[in-house]
Order: sequence, then structure tokens, then C-alpha cells
Amino acid sequence: MKKILVILSILILSVSILSAQGQKDGVYPAKPITIVVPYGAGGDTDLNARMLAQALEKELNVPVIVQNMNGASGTIATAYVKDEAEADGYTVLFNHSNTLINYMTGLTDFTYTDFNVAGIAVSTATSVWAVPPTSKYTSIQDVVKDAKNRPGKVVFPVLTAATTHMQALDFEKVTGTKLNIVDIGGTAEKLQAFLSGSIDILTAEYGSIQEHIKAGTMVPLGIFADERNPLFPEVPTFKEQGVDVSQVKIFFFSFPKETPQERVTTFTQALERVVKSAEFKAKADEYMTKPDYSNPADSLKRLAAHAQYFEQFKTSFK
Repeated sequence: MKKILVILSILILSVSILSAQGQKDGVYPAKPITIVVPYGAGGDTDLNARMLAQALEKELNVPVIVQNMNGASGTIATAYVKDEAEADGYTVLFNHSNTLINYMTGLTDFTYTDFNVAGIAVSTATSVWAVPPTSKYTSIQDVVKDAKNRPGKVVFPVLTAATTHMQALDFEKVTGTKLNIVDIGGTAEKLQAFLSGSIDILTAEYGSIQEHIKAGTMVPLGIFADERNPLFPEVPTFKEQGVDVSQVKIFFFSFPKETPQERVTTFTQALERVVKSAEFKAKADEYMTKPDYSNPADSLKRLAAHAQYFEQFKTSFK
């Protein structure tokens, strides 16, 4: 028994020495990488992050840990990665369009350009508005009519200064209506409120609520996209129902600004291999997520175009 313990101690010591030597020699990665998610567990950002983390572990040969840091429309986590996390390649932010919206609305004084963007990984155009099976709404036009008849009375749950908030503003702009926009929180919080009967309309990515739809506890009224999704073609678009709105949500990785570029490049190359693999595509289909890799340079261009789209709603926050 003592001999076994001695052997185990030697092995553990050897691994520790090799790890320390790897970090000293600049080998990257040489220890676990933490992906910081700015929202609670169970939402689409969390699900996408965990799906990517699992695949990245195989490519990078180190544990990839997802850390949820919820609060203040995602600004707590983004500020942490920007200002407090070590710029050593072992802490990376996984966020989406909200980074741009937070800046546009004045919640933060920094945006994606204040990070070292490693690349866009996935995107979704699968946001649906859903209601209980007993709802008086059976179509998006029903919501439009009710909102016109009762200005400011139709409760619509959002996360302030987030993509769901932009949806509500876009809907109001196109339909000439006024909703009662209420900050409920992220997907997990909105889902809890919906299931408890506190709200009558839920907006969420289809992948994060598909089990409830299959179970019949939610009925999707429409998808906030240019065309129907082939993975759930039975759900009509808002456009088909006379409301010309759509939205694409892009998810990307970004490191602290001063992170060594060679480490960001190593991560980016691993990300590209993951996202372009057939195995990942099959997994992404389960969550109704589109593998949508862009390298850092192209990601910056796409994010700039995305930011320009959100600028039209800036006056709503003054």
C-alpha cells in the first residue's frame, strides 16, 4: 500500500512539474481555461457555451470550464473580464449581441473593440414568441390587435438593454403599438416567470424552450427571422404574419485586450476546427444553433454592422 502511495505521489508531482514547466516555457494552454458567461444557467448563451466548451476541451487538451456570472444585463461579467481577469489566455468571455447593446444604451462605456476578439462561433435566428396553450393569442396579429386596443397594457418580458428589449422596440416601431415592457431578466428568469403564470408572452430562443413546446406547455406564435427554420418549419415568421421584423444573434469569444496574440490565435484555430466539424454541427442542430465561424478580422466587421443596426433604437434609452 505504501509503495502504491509513493508511486501516486511521484506521478502527481511529475504532472505538477510538467504543468509548471509548460507555463514557464510559454506552452499554451497548460492549465484549465475558464469561459465566463454573463447570464444564468439554462439560457441559450449558457447552453451554447457548454456545447463549445466540451468540444474545445478535445482540441486544446485541457479542461474548459464554464463560469456563470449573472447580473446587470451581462455587464458585471464583461467588466470583470475586461478589467479584472488576467490577460494570460486562461479567461475568455462568451457573449453575444448584448455587448453592443449595453454600450449603445449607456449601460457600459466599453464595447467589443475594448477586447481581443477571438472569433464568432455560432449564431441564431430562432427567437420565438410563445404563449400558454390557453392564451387568447393564436397569432402575432392577435398580439398586434390587442396592443393597439390596449396601449401600454400588453406585458412583454425582456432583459433591459438586451436583444429581447430590441425585439420589443422593433415590434413597436413597425406595428405602431405600445407594449408594457418589463424587465424580468434572462432566459432562465423569464422561463420561471412564464411557467409560474406571471407573464403571458415569452420570448426565447427555440432551442432553450423546445422541450416545453414538445410537451404542449408552450405554443410558439412566430419566429423573429427572415424565413422559417427547417428544423421547426411549422412555426411561421413574423413577416408572414404582416410584421416586418427579424433579428440575428451572434455569439463570440473575446479575451482581455492585452492577452498575448499568439495565445488568442491558438484558441481561435481550435475554435475554427470545432465549429467546422461535422460532429459539432450535429450537436448544434440539437439546440437549433447555427455553426457560424468567423475569424477575428471578419468578426470585427460583422460586429460593426450589427452595432449599426442597433443604433436606430438609441433614442429610446435617452
